[in-house]
Amino acid sequence: NHHRGHDRKVNVYFHIAGHHGHYGRHQGRQRHGGGYVPGHFVYETQRVLIEPAHYDKLWYGPVFETRYGRCGQSYKVTVSNGYYKSVHVPARYEVRSIRRWVPGHYRTAHNTRHRGGFHFVFGSH
Repeated sequence: NHHRGHDRKVNVYFHIAGHHGHYGRHQGRQRHGGGYVPGHFVYETQRVLIEPAHYDKLWYGPVFETRYGRCGQSYKVTVSNGYYKSVHVPARYEVRSIRRWVPGHYRTAHNTRHRGGFHFVFGSH
């Protein structure tokens, strides 16, 4: 649906893992270079350290065995003594999504870089 005298543009901006780009479908006359980008929210992911890597000491209790004497009486024998063992616990991370406001600005062909993460903008203007 084309409106005379008006430009309609549907944009999808994306930024994934250090790469960015733009997909735009223009209706009406084409604009070249720059342009005003209205304020919008971007959704980014961040990997957050929850617990650093460390070693835990685990106690392994002694092992006993029941044995029987010549007359049938039972008695316990220690097969192995208890001991501590250090066990490596890897770092634990969470991936969190945040929403960040980007103020309106004029865009040139050279200032399209954004911070790492995902950057999606949907809308028409």
